[in-house]
Amino acid sequence: ESRLVEVPRMKDIQVDVTPNLQERLSAVTDILSRLSKLVSEDLEKALSTAVGQDKQGSPQDKRPVLAVVPSPAAPCHPAEKEGLSEYCCTLTFDPRTANGHLLLSQENLRAEHLTSGPRPVPAHEARFDHTWQVLCFQGFKHGRHYWEMELSKPWAYLGVTYEGIPRKEKGKRCMVGMNDLSWSLQLDERQLSAWHNGRRETVAGHSHHSRIGILLDYEAGTLTYYGDGQTRLHAFHCAFTQELFPACWIGEGISITLCSP
Repeated sequence: ESRLVEVPRMKDIQVDVTPNLQERLSAVTDILSRLSKLVSEDLEKALSTAVGQDKQGSPQDKRPVLAVVPSPAAPCHPAEKEGLSEYCCTLTFDPRTANGHLLLSQENLRAEHLTSGPRPVPAHEARFDHTWQVLCFQGFKHGRHYWEMELSKPWAYLGVTYEGIPRKEKGKRCMVGMNDLSWSLQLDERQLSAWHNGRRETVAGHSHHSRIGILLDYEAGTLTYYGDGQTRLHAFHCAFTQELFPACWIGEGISITLCSP
């Protein structure tokens, strides 16, 4: 024969907690609950944003978004902008590295991606055979160096690379920022993205900058980008170990000019 066992109601159970302590515990529980809810909502929004941006990316960027960490752009202070001029350097493109689709000016200060197709170019071990890319002659193993590049339209990857970057392969691994030997800022019609080792970080701010300034501080391990010489866009932080060469991947019909800041 079954028996019903009467379970005492919660209010009948004696809890040895003083009212003051109980109020404190309730307050802490409430705060933790709110924090948990906020974190869950922020995480859900971040994941939704990452998926949406990956679906809307250009055909060149069909890679999983491994990190999407918006970092607000900050305007340059006048003193900072003036300080950059102290580290200005003169660059020239290295024609030995230029892909056949890229036409360099006579003084090697301008590179244009021809829409008419590749030109016949002599074979060279330094040349990018299948990647729309060119490096600069000048490399840096120490010190601070600042340079600016002017773009006709926002479709390019601008950055630096070690000399050992792949040059003969097909595919994206030869592009600056798509391997562990290089770092780049991608500019396109929709957004800015920072790339290293094939991993993308979305950069806050608009991508329509006609001139991009780049400051390399080798000893500090920083590579900082400036939009139109006024707005700090992004900074990489890395312990550099080899000589770094400025590099440009240039989209079809786009031209890039090395400027005097």
